[in-house]
Amino acid sequence: MLGIVIAVGFYVLVAIPFDVVYLGQLFLDRGWVPYVLTVLMGWSVAILYLKQKKLEQQRDSMLFDLLPNQIAEEITPKNVDLFAIYLRGLPVQPSQSFLLNRVLRGLEHFRVLRSNSEVADRLASQSEIDATSVESSYTLLRVFIWAIPILGFIGTVIGNSGAVSGFSGSLDQAQELAVLKDSLNDVTGGLATAFDTTLVALVMSLLVMFPASYMQKREEDLLN
Repeated sequence: MLGIVIAVGFYVLVAIPFDVVYLGQLFLDRGWVPYVLTVLMGWSVAILYLKQKKLEQQRDSMLFDLLPNQIAEEITPKNVDLFAIYLRGLPVQPSQSFLLNRVLRGLEHFRVLRSNSEVADRLASQSEIDATSVESSYTLLRVFIWAIPILGFIGTVIGNSGAVSGFSGSLDQAQELAVLKDSLNDVTGGLATAFDTTLVALVMSLLVMFPASYMQKREEDLLN
């Protein structure tokens, strides 16, 4: 829904007011492909925005003292529940913080296993789960990065097809040079659609690719 709002807002603020210039024509006079591209672009921006908000929450949660010495200097089977109660009382949900979730799971494993080495093994597994979670969260963005240029090439094929078919039809019916000149307008319109949709798609793909890669690196740095 946020992506659709961003796409509609782009058309209201940029495309429609500038429909008489080249920028507006790129999105209004080139068939259906630019509309789909704008929705995918808006969707990608929405994902990156929400990821940025979550990353800020993750960083804020790292400022908490998760294992305060006021409770105890060491974690033992007798006081492990006190640490867990303290963590659940913090103003952040474990699902919103890798660190809080990791520490809380470590305490729960220690309560049951009462073995440091086994708890360390469980936490190593949780580390791999968190890394996999971050990696898989970018699957949809990677699909968009792949799909946006493909849609641009589809627009190219549609434009070229329209240009060629329109010109060939005019050749069959043309008796005078003036008719051929008129038919060139349709050809140039089709070629504009062909090349402009590819241009828009490639630019949008870059605008998604670089921020997505940067955001993924920041999340991986946070995990490290």
